[in-house]
Amino acid sequence: MGRIVRPDARVDRIVDVIERSNVRAAVRGGEVAAAAASRMSALLVAIPAAKVAQARTAAVLTAAVAARLVAEDTARRELGLVWAEMWTAVGRPAHHERLQAVFLGGLKMYNDAPRPMKPELLRLVVARLTAVSAPPWTDAQRSVWAARIDAVRAPLAAAVSAEQDARLLHRIEWASFAAKAGAGLRALVAFKRDCKYLGLTEGQIHEIIPDDTPRRVTSGEAAPAPSNLDTGEEAGATDGAVAPPLPALADSGANGQRRGDDANSVEPTMVPAAS
Repeated sequence: MGRIVRPDARVDRIVDVIERSNVRAAVRGGEVAAAAASRMSALLVAIPAAKVAQARTAAVLTAAVAARLVAEDTARRELGLVWAEMWTAVGRPAHHERLQAVFLGGLKMYNDAPRPMKPELLRLVVARLTAVSAPPWTDAQRSVWAARIDAVRAPLAAAVSAEQDARLLHRIEWASFAAKAGAGLRALVAFKRDCKYLGLTEGQIHEIIPDDTPRRVTSGEAAPAPSNLDTGEEAGATDGAVAPPLPALADSGANGQRRGDDANSVEPTMVPAAS
C-alpha cells in the first residue's frame, strides 16, 4: 500500500506533493479531476498566496537582522574606544574603581548581554559617565564620551525594535503558511479516499499522488543519502542556502548571538496531522 507524504515533512515538500497531485489528476480528467478540484482548488489558491506572504516577511526579517548586526557592531566598537580612552586617561591601571563604576562588569557585561538589553545598558553607561568624575577626566571629556555612546545607542535601539517586529510578523505569516499546507494535506487524504470510491486501485491512485513509502534497501546496496527536499541538495550541504526562518527572540554568547539567531533559522515545519 502506498503512503501519502507524512504530516511532519517539510512544509514545502507537502505543498509540492499537493500541487503535483492536482496536476496529475487534471491530466487524468473525468471524475478524478472533478474530485481533485472539489477538494483542493481553493487551497491551491490560498497556499501560494500564504507562501508569498511568508517569503516577503522573511526578506524583511533578513534585512532587519543585517541592520541590527551593523548597529550592534558599531556600538560595540565605539564603547570599546571610549573605555580605552578613559583607561588611558587614568594611566592604564590594572584596576580603577571609578572606571569600573562607569562600566559595571566591564565590556564583557555589554558584549554578553541579551540583545534587547544592550540599548538599555548603553543608556546606563551614559548616565553613570555623566555622574562620575576623576582627574584627569574633565567635564568636557565626559560630555563628549557620553554623546558618542548615545549616538550609537539610538540606532541600536531602533534596529533591535525593528528586528523584533519583523521576527514576530514572520512567525505569524509562517504559521499561516504551515496551517494552509496542513489543510491541503488533509484535503489530499480526502481526495485519496474519493479515488478509492471511484474504483481506482492503490497503484492507480499513487500514479496521481506521489508515493512517499520509503524505498527498501536490498542487501549490499548503499542507502541513498537523505536530501534537503526544499533545495535538492544532499543533507549536510553547507553552501548557505536559506531555509524558512525561526529565529529565537533572545541571544547570548560573546558575539551577542545564539545559534539559529538570524533570518536563516529554520521555522518548525510540522503541520497538523492529516485525518
